[in-house]
Amino acid sequence: MCTVAYLPSAGEVLLASNRDEQTNRLPATQPAVHTVGGKQLLFPRDGQAGGSWIAVHENGGAAVLFNGAFEKHLPATTYRASRGLVFLDLVGDGFFQDNYERYNLEQIEPFSIVFVQEGRLWENRWDGYRKHSRQLDATTPHFWASATLYTPAQRLEKQQQFHDWRLLHAAPGAEDLLHFQLSQQLLDSRPLLQTVSATCIALQKNKAAMLYTDLRAGSRSTTEMAFDYQLATGL
Repeated sequence: MCTVAYLPSAGEVLLASNRDEQTNRLPATQPAVHTVGGKQLLFPRDGQAGGSWIAVHENGGAAVLFNGAFEKHLPATTYRASRGLVFLDLVGDGFFQDNYERYNLEQIEPFSIVFVQEGRLWENRWDGYRKHSRQLDATTPHFWASATLYTPAQRLEKQQQFHDWRLLHAAPGAEDLLHFQLSQQLLDSRPLLQTVSATCIALQKNKAAMLYTDLRAGSRSTTEMAFDYQLATGL
C-alpha cells in the first residue's frame, strides 16, 4: 500500500488509499459487507491471502493499512501471518485501539494503520520490534506515504502535493479525493509493482460509502453501509 489521505469536511470524514502490489498477486474482490468476529465490516478482500487493507466497521469506525513503519526494512523469509489478516483481526471486534495494544505482533512484517472512530484519529506503527501509537488532530488533514516505496524526501514531496491540492479545492468530496489518489499512482521503473486500486471512504454519522476503482479490471463501484445509530457516535 502506497499513499493514504485523511480529510475531514462538513458532515463527513474522508479516508483514502492507493494499493500498490506485485503484478503477479491475485486480484482483490470488490468491496462488500462481510461478517468478521460476529461484526459487519465493509471491505475489499485480497484474492491471495484473504485479508484486506481498508475497512469500515458497523460501529462507525474506519481503518486503512499501508506497508512499512518509519523506514524501509529488509523483509524476512517468512512471517507468521499476512498483514491483511492481522488488519481484519484488529478491525473486526470492539474498539480498534484496545485490540492493537493487546495484539501479539511478533513475526509480523512492519506496517502502519490509520484508524478513525468516535471522532478520534490514531496513527499506529509496528516496526517489527515495537508498537508506536499516537493520537492525531482529527479536525485537520493528514497524508502518509509508505516507507517501503518512498524515501523521506519523496514522502515530504507527496505531503506537499496533497497540501497544494487542498489549496485548489475548498470543499472537496469523496470523488475529488479519489481523483487525487489516482493521480498518485506508482509510476516508476519497477515493472513488477504497480498501483492496482484506489479507494475512498466517505464516513458519516449513520452511514459510509466506499468508492473503489479497480485499475486492473478498469471498473468502479460504490458500496454503502448503514450504521447502528447507537453504535456510531461522535462523528
